[in-house]
Amino acid sequence: MATPKVAKRKKKSFLTSLFGCSSLCPSPTDYTAHSVTASALPGETASGYMQKLGGKSAARFWQKRLCVVRGSELFYYKDRGDKEAKGVIRLIGASFYFVKGSDKACHFRIKHPDHKVRDLACEDEKWLELWIDVVQRCIDGAGRGKFMAGWVFKKDKRGKGGWKRRYAIVDADKVMR
Repeated sequence: MATPKVAKRKKKSFLTSLFGCSSLCPSPTDYTAHSVTASALPGETASGYMQKLGGKSAARFWQKRLCVVRGSELFYYKDRGDKEAKGVIRLIGASFYFVKGSDKACHFRIKHPDHKVRDLACEDEKWLELWIDVVQRCIDGAGRGKFMAGWVFKKDKRGKGGWKRRYAIVDADKVMR
């Protein structure tokens, strides 16, 4: 009498088991069909999910965020349906480095002299390589004079005579944001 074959259970990635995502978080073997540039919408350089370290001082925790690179900025959203970004990381004048001895294996930090230091982590080393390539290209492109950035003072909209300090970027098309 033949014994019935038992189907093997497919091994889940950490993010799939933690967040329950399957189509948004491709399996580590699916790199040839999916990359950070393939999932980008028109006007975006790259998009995909990473984890961002959020919270304040002792209450810091990792949050899953959709990261989108547009021009020289990395925007992060809770998910694709959000109208406004939760935050932005300026890449002009920034640098990045890998964090050793962290609770995350693929942890890196983006440091900007005028802004906060941001901690990001990828699911595995392959996704880390893809994201670091995109971030490095943005930093290098900004350094070659394609972009200018810095602090400017803007008159208050309400007409109260006050001035607000704002960070402005002039891109390659000479548009200030």
